[in-house]
Formats: sequence, structure tokens, C-alpha cells
Amino acid sequence: ATVGIGIAIWHVFATPWASLMDLIPILLFQLCFLWLYLRRCAGTKAAVATGLVCGYLVISLLMLKVSRYLNGSILYAPTMVVLLCLAAYHYSSRQPDRRLLGVVAILFTMAITFRSLDSVACAWVPFGTHFLWHLFNGVVFYCAMRAIILKQASPSAASRLS
Repeated sequence: ATVGIGIAIWHVFATPWASLMDLIPILLFQLCFLWLYLRRCAGTKAAVATGLVCGYLVISLLMLKVSRYLNGSILYAPTMVVLLCLAAYHYSSRQPDRRLLGVVAILFTMAITFRSLDSVACAWVPFGTHFLWHLFNGVVFYCAMRAIILKQASPSAASRLS
């Protein structure tokens, strides 16, 4: 909901402060997801997960200094790299629905493609492709969280809790 509200604020006002209202909730979701995944699915210690999340945060913030390549989508390059690494881990460690994060990586690639092509697509399609960025990202968020939820619901997770 917070991400949706931030996006709506950005699309209504399109000012520098509204841009922050768009970016901050997305970044917070990414940080929380990464920390939860590392702790619950990968089983890393809290200190290690926190260190990795902090490293991701620093790299993501540094990406704000990069030019606006690919219609600004270059900002999400660290997200794609982390997602591909998590997808490989998810599959190789035989997590529940082990292909799920691979699907998420594909969906995120499609979302990035639609975001990147939007300014060009507007010449041929009046409403562009930006709305597809938002739709695909909604599915990405759902499927990414589903990976954690399935791990928590798995019998091996239940036996660790008892």
C-alpha cells in the first residue's frame, strides 16, 4: 500500500519531493525483503544479513548518481543483480517452489523493459508502456514475498520452530 501511495504521489505531483515519495517505499520494500529472505530462506545470521542489506543500500544510493540511462531504469541494476543471485540460490538450495525467484527475475526483466521503452513507445502508443512497469512490479512484489511465505510454511521451517 505504501509503495502504491508513493507512486500515486509521484505521478500526480512529479516534483523532486514526490520522487522521493516514490523511491523511498520501493527501496524500503527491497531492503526488508532482502533481509527477510537472507534470514528466513538462506538462514544467515542477523549480523551477516544486516551487513549485506547495508551494502545493498549503499550501492543503491550510489546508483542515484548514475545518469538516467534506459529511461532511468539503470537505477534498478543492483536490484536485478541481487535478484538473479537470490534466484540461483533459491533454485540450487531446493527452496519450496524453487523456480519462483527465477520467475520473479523474468518478470522484473519484463517490467524494466517496459519502463525503459516507455518514452519511445509513447510515439506509437499514446498511453505508453509505463503502466506495464507498475503491473509487472506488483506481481514481482507478490511472488517475491510468496517465496518467503512458502519457506515459512514448509515442514522443515515448522520443525525448526518447535
